[in-house]
Amino acid sequence: MSTFDTEDEQVERIKKWIKQYGLVIILAVVVGLGGGMGWRYWKKMQVVHALQASQYYEMMLTQYSTGHSQQAQQAARKLQKDHSSSPYAALAGLFMAKQAVEQQHYQVAVKSLQWVIKNSEVPALKQVARNRAARILIAEKQPKQALQLLNKVSDRAYKAAIDEIRGDAYVALNETSQARDAYQLALQEAPKDAANRPILEMKFHQLAPVSVNNVLNTRTHA
Repeated sequence: MSTFDTEDEQVERIKKWIKQYGLVIILAVVVGLGGGMGWRYWKKMQVVHALQASQYYEMMLTQYSTGHSQQAQQAARKLQKDHSSSPYAALAGLFMAKQAVEQQHYQVAVKSLQWVIKNSEVPALKQVARNRAARILIAEKQPKQALQLLNKVSDRAYKAAIDEIRGDAYVALNETSQARDAYQLALQEAPKDAANRPILEMKFHQLAPVSVNNVLNTRTHA
């Protein structure tokens, strides 16, 4: 997965990939590897469950788009209960967390993201959930909990984002040296043309030692 993408772009890419190829791959396995009756039946049920998960996910999106938030939440809970290992369940968790944040229900959002972290079998989705939960915890003045959450890395493709969030947590804790080190790591890991690089550079330079800032200011006004 390209590190040039934002988290939202990567999640959208995963959704499109699942929608286009997920069921095709399962069907191919059924046709190509169906040896015994029990094996064929098991694979058939895999297809059925995948189709059901997809339908619940589409139902959830439709209900939200038409203003039926309670029905959408019911569809999401049904999806996560009956198809917890499906990527659609993880996507539903991310979606529900986003809706909760927009409604300023931050603890509800964190709970939804924690479900994704615990249940998803897709490393990228687990890491997106970790990153988003950590950002919420920092905003809710719980930076230590955010750092604990980021101690485990599910997908190293997100390392630059992880270290940037770690830097934000250290800033919240007034631990300037650790924050600067985290931002420096993020800068080393992020692509030169990353969309958020200017903001990341600004965060790093704001924490530069006083002597360095004085030199920069002197050169600017010379």
